[in-house]
Amino acid sequence: MYFCDKSNLYVYNIFQKQHSLLHIFAWLIFFSSGVSGVEADEVSVMEGDSVTLHTNVTTAQEEEIMWYFNKTQIAEITGDQSKICTDEQCKERFRDRLKVDHQTGSLTITNITITDSGEYDLQIRSSDNEKTFNVTVDGERANLSLYILIRVRSVQMISVERDSETD
Repeated sequence: MYFCDKSNLYVYNIFQKQHSLLHIFAWLIFFSSGVSGVEADEVSVMEGDSVTLHTNVTTAQEEEIMWYFNKTQIAEITGDQSKICTDEQCKERFRDRLKVDHQTGSLTITNITITDSGEYDLQIRSSDNEKTFNVTVDGERANLSLYILIRVRSVQMISVERDSETD
């Protein structure tokens, strides 16, 4: 009888350990995926280029689509109506450089500047879909290339001057 009790105790202890491990595993999955379940797409673009933030959905007429830049609303599509930059601060920042696609809800930013870097949030209200884009605008590579081009030209000019002095 003692052997059975020990066996049952052993089985019970295994069950308790599995139960605890299952809880720990579930919590790890929950926290590693983020509480809200919204993942951010990283987007890098060069200053002066255009970028389109794709929703990857085809919208229905009754859906309401909202775009936010750093938590401030910048665009809204409701059916076949769209509003872009309804406040003065948004109009000043983007100056007619935003476009929305009525079929997909995608947002295009033309002639992008470094100050356009930040978090762009998409919300589709009727289906509770959300998507976040972290946009980074880089302007340093263009300046670095220009600097290298100038240095190469100045080196060529110096070598030409030296050749003409030796003749």
